[in-house]
Amino acid sequence: MDFNINILKNVLIELLINDSTEIFNNEREFQIALKNKLKEKFKNAGIFMECMFPLDKEINIKNNDNVENHIDLIVYDNQKTYPIELKYKAKLIAGTDDYNIHRCNFLQDIILTEKTIEQYNFECGYCIFLTNDEYLFTDKNETKVTKDLKICNIDIKAGFEYKRAGKNNNLREKYLFQNSYKFRWDKIEAGVFNNFRILVVSIPKKD
Repeated sequence: MDFNINILKNVLIELLINDSTEIFNNEREFQIALKNKLKEKFKNAGIFMECMFPLDKEINIKNNDNVENHIDLIVYDNQKTYPIELKYKAKLIAGTDDYNIHRCNFLQDIILTEKTIEQYNFECGYCIFLTNDEYLFTDKNETKVTKDLKICNIDIKAGFEYKRAGKNNNLREKYLFQNSYKFRWDKIEAGVFNNFRILVVSIPKKD
């Protein structure tokens, strides 16, 4: 059976509800735990961390002087490659963080994954956000966030223009999503991650 979003979600739920005895301290711990869980489930697959993929300079959106995209996890199964990007944020004090940075980074992950899939002809990819901070998965601070940076239960159409802000919130660059997406957060209702939310976005190969 090919690796797909339903299999990935089942692996995540098993990891977060059944296996974990304490919440992750940081994104790196989440990355390692998911890598080990995927390796346990897919013994014949290659599971790799921190893989670098050079991108054509004109489509790199993070830094025009660095055209290597770092992918958090790669699943190589049945001669197909699946890149996975992760974001993790455990709430400290609600409302005190720069939430636009977290939203911006997640949207950048999606766009970079789209471009990596296109350039390397990968099968598809996934971007995952795990958090218990309601300022990310709800409209609680809607007055503080531009429409372009919302990631709480919204639909994004192919061709949607994402505006990336630079210093002093001046518009730096604009990018278009290649695909349409539905952002739907799932609630985890058991285990140490009880009341966390998880967003899993499937990124298809462009037709």
